[in-house]
Amino acid sequence: MMVYSKYSSRKRGYINRKIRSFPTRRAGLLVLIVTTSLLILLKLATWLNAQELFSLKDIKFEGNRFAKKSELLNLIKVEPSMSLLEFDTQKIANQVEQHPLIQRATVSRSLPSSLVIRVQEKEPIALLNNSVLTALDEKGQPMPVFRTEMFFDYPIISNIKLPEKNSGENGGLNQVIDFLNFTKAKHFALYSDISEIFYSKNSGIYFYLNEGATPVILGHGNLQNKNANLLEVLDLLKRENKLGKVKCFDLRFKNQVIVKEFLKS
Repeated sequence: MMVYSKYSSRKRGYINRKIRSFPTRRAGLLVLIVTTSLLILLKLATWLNAQELFSLKDIKFEGNRFAKKSELLNLIKVEPSMSLLEFDTQKIANQVEQHPLIQRATVSRSLPSSLVIRVQEKEPIALLNNSVLTALDEKGQPMPVFRTEMFFDYPIISNIKLPEKNSGENGGLNQVIDFLNFTKAKHFALYSDISEIFYSKNSGIYFYLNEGATPVILGHGNLQNKNANLLEVLDLLKRENKLGKVKCFDLRFKNQVIVKEFLKS
């Protein structure tokens, strides 16, 4: 005789369900492993494609008139195998700014494969005619050698030599540099019209205009008002088409612009 109990039936049912659940769990685990592997492989393939797609192929410079591209490239330390997305653009900008002619640099990515580096260069305030043309910055300090084809853009300082270090003598160079800085900032039209500029203890600052090589004697002091007065007279003479008749402008006397004309033959 066989005896069945509710307890025995429940236990057997539990065991059967447990046995049947093992294959299901194994199948789910296998699916999870396969899916994860596929996702990893897909991500790896995507990364490899991205590495190839965004690999650096070109570096472009904008704004460099004086600094040569080859000089700037030598300052940049990058790994060609790196993705464009991995570059530290600020670090590259700092490297470019090590060039003595570069004042500021910004770096941007041009997808898919180029870096664009925009630079702002230090510009000379003038060129000093000191056996050879030497570019001077806004403090009157010599700058690196410039390409000669750029020289025509700036006033040339003549009859003044670079002072010896710690000599305390500048032969009027500071006065000329201060005048050019002020004129460039406040009266750029006049600054751009200065061809050659000089200094002497007696006459102070004097220079030649590009147009007609007309000499202008400024003298000493009160240069702001003298510039404004000169520009006003120049504008009047140009409108009356009389600038070609002028032999010299003399502004050494307070609030006066003496215009000397060529003698009529």
